[in-house]
Amino acid sequence: MVIAASLYGGPERTASHVSGAAMHRIPMLRPDLTMVHFTSATTGKTIKRGIIHQAALAESHIDIVDDIPVTSRARSMCDVARTSTLAQAVCVLDSGLRLGVMMADIDEQLTLLRRHHGIAMLRSAIALADGLSESVGESVSRLALAENPLIPPPELQVAISVDLDGRRKEVYGDFGWRDVNGVLRVVGEFDGRFKYHRSSPFGDRLPEEVIYEEKLREDAIRATGPHVVRWTWFDAQRPKVLHPRVITALRAAGVIA
Repeated sequence: MVIAASLYGGPERTASHVSGAAMHRIPMLRPDLTMVHFTSATTGKTIKRGIIHQAALAESHIDIVDDIPVTSRARSMCDVARTSTLAQAVCVLDSGLRLGVMMADIDEQLTLLRRHHGIAMLRSAIALADGLSESVGESVSRLALAENPLIPPPELQVAISVDLDGRRKEVYGDFGWRDVNGVLRVVGEFDGRFKYHRSSPFGDRLPEEVIYEEKLREDAIRATGPHVVRWTWFDAQRPKVLHPRVITALRAAGVIA
């Protein structure tokens, strides 16, 4: 849709906002892809199935993706963030940082966009962004966990040395909580159902093979001592479900009273 609309609209339009992020393959939380977004220095208006935002763009903030001009990754992320909810904004910033966008580039866009609509949302999201979250689901989970004052801030992508397949290897838990002595006591895992679906990109591996490997990994983590607590998309989007589950594990492990 973006490529077709870009070819129809002419060279003065640059794909931007959610369209720019989609072209850069930056994961987003529930993006509205029904409209194609462009940025143009000459005009701002709504067109059929599209929106043209008026703003000047420096050449350094325009990339060519699939042969069409697209706002840079940092600019696309920031445009999405300032026109979204806080959760959507943090998710797109997390995703971009994970893909290698530098915080300095985001800060540059923050300065350039300081007089634009939604700049307060962008500032708030930048303060919460963390590229260590490896999926949109982990970002949503992190925000949900932060809503409860009883849950200490977790360590992200916590390294755990385990015995697996007869070898010593290092695996990573999505979230980790340590006791006062620095010993890892609880590991939290976001369980995205997509990784078990037959359409997932696992080559010739069957979903049941992935599930079995995940069980072996979890058993290996438990064998090192920490409690393991898992949750799904359903739980991550419902703090009243997620919070008690995590708090119960933290209390059982002695991390909180």
